[in-house]
Amino acid sequence: MVLRRTAIISLAIGASLSTSMGAYHFFLPWQFQWSALLTKIPQPIPWALHSINFFFSFLLLVGGVLSFVALRTFRRSGRCDYGILIAMAAFWLANSLY
Repeated sequence: MVLRRTAIISLAIGASLSTSMGAYHFFLPWQFQWSALLTKIPQPIPWALHSINFFFSFLLLVGGVLSFVALRTFRRSGRCDYGILIAMAAFWLANSLY
């Protein structure tokens, strides 16, 4: 019982943080005025930087939302799709180790 409650709380915190980090990353280029800082480098590099940021933000946002879906399933039936949870755990582990 305690392990299940701990798992639900941990999953809710992880899903919230992943979703909010993904949403926040969409606004980073404007917050830090990337376009003004990237004027003296070849044109493909700013495009690539914005592209990488967009796709990272999108994947993180979707991963967080899917973690919420897994949480909802876990709270209802006790079984959830462990694939998304393993993928998100691997993502954050890789980020921590890098």
